[in-house]
Amino acid sequence: MAPGYSSGGSSKRTRSDSTRDALNRLADLRVQSNESWARREEQKQAKSARACMEMLKADGITRQDPIYHTALRMFRDGYLRDFFIKDCITPEERLNFIHQHGGLPYPPAFAPDPLLFAPLPPPTCSGHMDDWYKRFGPQDDDGGDGANGGSDGNMSTSSERSYGSDDGYYSDEEDSILDMLVAALKARLSVCLMEALGIFLYIMAGGNSNRATNNRMVRSGSTISKYFHRVLNAIYAMAADKNKPVDPNFERVHYRVVNEEEFLPFAGAAGAVDGTHIPCIVVVDDSIQHRNCHHITSRNVLFVVGWDDRVIFADAGWPGSVHDQRVLTEAVRSYPFAFPRLPWGKYFLVDSGYASRYGFLPSYPHFLYHLDEFGGNTEAALPHGREETFNYMHNSLCNTVERAFGVIKSQ
Repeated sequence: MAPGYSSGGSSKRTRSDSTRDALNRLADLRVQSNESWARREEQKQAKSARACMEMLKADGITRQDPIYHTALRMFRDGYLRDFFIKDCITPEERLNFIHQHGGLPYPPAFAPDPLLFAPLPPPTCSGHMDDWYKRFGPQDDDGGDGANGGSDGNMSTSSERSYGSDDGYYSDEEDSILDMLVAALKARLSVCLMEALGIFLYIMAGGNSNRATNNRMVRSGSTISKYFHRVLNAIYAMAADKNKPVDPNFERVHYRVVNEEEFLPFAGAAGAVDGTHIPCIVVVDDSIQHRNCHHITSRNVLFVVGWDDRVIFADAGWPGSVHDQRVLTEAVRSYPFAFPRLPWGKYFLVDSGYASRYGFLPSYPHFLYHLDEFGGNTEAALPHGREETFNYMHNSLCNTVERAFGVIKSQ
């Protein structure tokens, strides 16, 4: 072979080897970077855990106290550790936080404020946010902040911009929310509490962006973000008391099952489990694992819903291509303290896409199941046979989950 050809082939092999070496070095650097990040995360978690334990010792809580071991279990959650360190200022707040998130009864000296832990009102505020703001919004442009000048201090008043309520509407629901958050935020905010609540409701109830809220409230973007997250943290502190079953131990039979004679065979049902796909936009490299059976990218979200339409548990951490049974199995395995544990004889209703196992009662596969499949109220459309009858009643109860999905997706 001519020398020129040999030299060209050798040059190509040299370039190929150089490229391979470069790719190997990049792979090694990526592994080292991931290991370094994992070590930093472990050190960060260990540091926050030590800080929590030192705060417990400073408050006089020893290993002999039952609350000590409850706190150890609670501190496995990194978010709870951060909240405990940054937001629980006094020993009383820390003790209340441990009792609330650890499921312990409150001591008489530290019983929670009944206003703070009163039942949340139904979510009717979204339709009346403008009326609320017209009555209680800032009344003055003097003292705005950011681009408008001024400070984050108190809420401004003015005669230039007066928001009088057109119809005088102001509901007891907004009163109740304000009372609870005033108690929760009393010692944490320097601005008007009502304005902080208004910022939060304007974003959450109306689905408004930071910029839209900035224009509406005449506040800078940083102020909007800061007080939104402060109110959000206060509501999160109440979540452990609100986002749980009315009957935490699932000992009673729900009145919906008791009052309907055809549902009595399901007296042991504590709720329903189902999944839904939330469409999402992901990077190109992750699009395949997020593509579901409908050929759209989504997240597979698991919900456990009680008969009172309250979401007991949710897991939103799975790509759309993952099967519902895998999501449920991993949720039970990965969240042993958060996933609801049922007593003997109780179970959750699931559809035929889930496996039949202890604690979960699926419907009969290969039989009519969804109510619209029965075709109406005619006699011919009624279920025939024990399997169809079972599926019909099973799905009637499981519609609780569908209602919860509808409420969540509409928001």
